[in-house]
Amino acid sequence: MTSKTTNKFSPELRTRAVRMALEHEGKHPSRWAAATSIAGKIGCSTHTLMDWVKKADIESARTSGVPSEVAERMKALEREVRELRQANEILRKASAYRGSQYVSIRYTERLAEVGIEPSVGSVGDSYDNALAETINGLFKAEVIHRRGHGATQRL
Repeated sequence: MTSKTTNKFSPELRTRAVRMALEHEGKHPSRWAAATSIAGKIGCSTHTLMDWVKKADIESARTSGVPSEVAERMKALEREVRELRQANEILRKASAYRGSQYVSIRYTERLAEVGIEPSVGSVGDSYDNALAETINGLFKAEVIHRRGHGATQRL
């Protein structure tokens, strides 16, 4: 995203100001002094012109840094990674839900195969029962089994 200051000046003016600052750098005690002299003539702040000069140095490989094109590509890739991670999280949660549904369906089918009448009521209740069993199993794994054998006897 470009700043408001960058939008005030045309790309041609920015290029010309950078070129002038670099050309006049030898005539001044420092790059800052040269930028101050040029900035006053074109109507921008010294900080703005110095930012343009630094960016031009990076783009032309006079100074180490990440060129704008690469930085934009990195931002796009980082945004894509964030979106993919969110999608994976959604899929992971959906998969866990579908897994409990599969257990419930398989449970109902197995009861029917051996000729046992399910005691859970309707088919929808079977899904609820599988979910309850899953929650109970997680509770046992996280709370009861973590305490160890001696702790369970005190309960």
